[in-house]
Amino acid sequence: ISQILQVLQVNNLTILTFLEGVLSSCEHEHSAAQEHIIRDTEIMCESLYQHPKTRPHVLSWAMVTVRTQLCNEIKELTHKRHGLRFRATSTTSEQLEGTFMDFISEKVKSVVLGRW
Repeated sequence: ISQILQVLQVNNLTILTFLEGVLSSCEHEHSAAQEHIIRDTEIMCESLYQHPKTRPHVLSWAMVTVRTQLCNEIKELTHKRHGLRFRATSTTSEQLEGTFMDFISEKVKSVVLGRW
């Protein structure tokens, strides 16, 4: 590990810039390394989450990422083409609790969850 870290330092690379370089490379000889990184992404995230020093950072990143993704999905659902637009001034609470909630539930299942 020390030798690898030394090579990175000599080449003015961090682990992050090395990973980014491998992933963005178009050179054929880097494809095996790209495949390994892609295949092991979940394990790398789990390792970072399990380590006490990196856990808070991973958790914070995950929360922001999920919140952003869900907000984007809600924005997508509000487009007119999905039929979820309603007039807040004329909508009653009974309408929201009844048919509209059933409709939005089915729409979320078909539009949003289909992407996940």
